[in-house]
Amino acid sequence: MKAAGCTGSSIPEWLALASMSTIAGNLMPLGAASNIIIMEYLEARYKTTLSFKEFVKAGALVTIVNTITYYFFLLLLQY
Repeated sequence: MKAAGCTGSSIPEWLALASMSTIAGNLMPLGAASNIIIMEYLEARYKTTLSFKEFVKAGALVTIVNTITYYFFLLLLQY
């Protein structure tokens, strides 16, 4: 962020970084450790699995909704 010219007072830029890193784990199972933990719990408790394709299918929807929400939130911060 420093190389991009951001300082500690660059609030919208830091919030953009935080929001994108937060939703990065939504798209794919390996995007966040919590995804792996939940998938292991699903297998152990309910004896069922979630394929990579099924996860990405659901994760894509969540990622799109979150991205749109964050976009408008960050847009509001510009004013």
